[in-house]
Amino acid sequence: MSGDRYATVIDFTKLQSVTDGQIAMLREAVNAQPGISILDAMSGPATASSYIAEVQPNIRVVLLDSSPQMLEAGRTKLKNMGVVDIGIDQANLVDPDWKPPHADYRFDVVLLRSALHETPKDMHPTTLQHAAAFLNDNPESRLVVWQQVMPTDRPETLRDIIAMRDAIGGHSVQRAKRYFPTLPELTESVQLAGLSIRSSQVMEPQVFHPPIVGDQDFKGHDRAAKVAALNSYIQVRIPEDQREALGYEEAAISRGGVTEASMKIAIPVQLLILGRQK
Repeated sequence: MSGDRYATVIDFTKLQSVTDGQIAMLREAVNAQPGISILDAMSGPATASSYIAEVQPNIRVVLLDSSPQMLEAGRTKLKNMGVVDIGIDQANLVDPDWKPPHADYRFDVVLLRSALHETPKDMHPTTLQHAAAFLNDNPESRLVVWQQVMPTDRPETLRDIIAMRDAIGGHSVQRAKRYFPTLPELTESVQLAGLSIRSSQVMEPQVFHPPIVGDQDFKGHDRAAKVAALNSYIQVRIPEDQREALGYEEAAISRGGVTEASMKIAIPVQLLILGRQK
């Protein structure tokens, strides 16, 4: 299971912009010193750990993901950034039958970026538990969670838009299992997982442009019809009195002379530093 949704068929970084401020907050939370060990859980193409490797390549990174393609892409990315000590493990983080390859499968930092929502709501505490189980005994070891959260005021608006994008894009399986929590729901999952919150910070919103040329689900002869269907749904689904809060804008977004999107929405993002309860 990958944190970067649809990473096997689209360039995810083009769909949801990542800001310098978000990356800076992640780096501060990890505080990567030379030799630190990091598990990038549900890693996708090593997006989270690559942000750390950019400023500190002298680290040990293990990528954990169910997709062999994503693992290879991640390993290549980190290798090209100068990381030497790279491990990969093809496994599902929440598979109860999966066992680590060796007894000392423990890390200073476990990263869980844009991954929790890929599991059903009732699996969120278990997902956090499984990720935290790989922390070592260092009192400073931590689980760093970068997670999109729904606004507490009418969260179903954004959930419905994401679900419609999944439906039009042909991702019925992902649509059925995915659940984006509100911040109170995320906090409750942390408590149910038996973890403590050391820090909880609001990150800059994730800007969602639905859809753009880089999205393989919206290519082909029926692209225009799919784009029109999604845009029409979004325009109707977002109430007038909620548009400002969601950062909703209608404006053509072009790249290389090609119009890639006609609107944008701001998705709230939270960065949590978690540890075991003392």
